[in-house]
Amino acid sequence: MVKIPSLPNLSAPSVFTAVATGLPLLAWTGYAMWSAGTSTLTAAELMQFGGLTGDLLWNQGQIWRVGTALLLHGHPWHLAMTLTVLFAAWARIREGRVFLGTFLTGGLLGLVVSASLDTAWHIGASGGIFALATYCALPRRLLWWIFILANLAPALWRSSGLPDHTAHFAGILVGAAYWVLTPPPPPK
Repeated sequence: MVKIPSLPNLSAPSVFTAVATGLPLLAWTGYAMWSAGTSTLTAAELMQFGGLTGDLLWNQGQIWRVGTALLLHGHPWHLAMTLTVLFAAWARIREGRVFLGTFLTGGLLGLVVSASLDTAWHIGASGGIFALATYCALPRRLLWWIFILANLAPALWRSSGLPDHTAHFAGILVGAAYWVLTPPPPPK
């Protein structure tokens, strides 16, 4: 018989944190795809549902787009990858304040930095995902580091288009800062 491992310390606040983080991503992207009548959103549709550009943020004052762009994903695979890493990081971090703080700071800061540096449109939570991955990787988690390093080299330069390496790099810096400021308890 195969024994299925259980998640340790499964508490109501802990589950709420995971659901409260993943559900808005799923709901907003699902609403955009349902409204557009397609599962793959075009650039125009992404902008209609809250995509972010530097011009909209800095010249037109549409600061709310930083939040909607964080929730918006262009394709079901994009959303699935985000939710998978969210759940994996949540299973490691378990502290709601650190999990949400790392994710939201990395995600929002990643979008603002990216939109400030080029004229492309921006969507997704990759800054937050890389912040969580870095927090989980420090100091010695090999699989998390492979995930980070696979995206770090292209992050050293920025070309318009996907993926958003500038947001990834900003997320890595945020995750490292959170780890220094609120280090996880030592493993048992």
